Amino acid sequence: MNPFQTELDVATLDYNKQLKLDLTAYFQATNPKIVILDMFTNGLISYYSNKLLKNVSQSMHLICNDALSFNTLLNAPSNLYDSPPHKPFVETTASFITKRYQTHIGIAIAGIHDIEVKENKIYIGYSFYNNTVSRIIECSGSPEIRYNQIINSVFGYLKMLFIKYPIIKKKE
Repeated sequence: MNPFQTELDVATLDYNKQLKLDLTAYFQATNPKIVILDMFTNGLISYYSNKLLKNVSQSMHLICNDALSFNTLLNAPSNLYDSPPHKPFVETTASFITKRYQTHIGIAIAGIHDIEVKENKIYIGYSFYNNTVSRIIECSGSPEIRYNQIINSVFGYLKMLFIKYPIIKKKE
């Protein structure tokens, strides 16, 4: 089992390195403004966002833990917050924060903790240059493994959005 774990760790490191290189290139080419609303990882997404996208974008990170902080910090309509989270909620929230803060990309992360069975169901909403999409991921394992799965999902799918919705800058 040890050789397999070593190979898995190396593959994860390589993936993170390649993901950082790809996202850095996309962000340098497009110079987007991005806002990330984290309602699940207590700031871990913000930490990794700074590591991945350091000095290549204008970004803002918000962390909300409940309906009160959500409505107060975002100055959101009272009917926007919904618990438990679901796909339409994260899509609407990502679109809302993109418009509220006048950014190109908005990401909303919410989820459901199931501590007893060590599983999480995560909802990720993206507002990407006026395209709104969402993803659901189910994570299991130790907290470290689950958070790694979430980080790779959030930024891996962001990379896929750059491929799916190419941004063509007009020459002036």
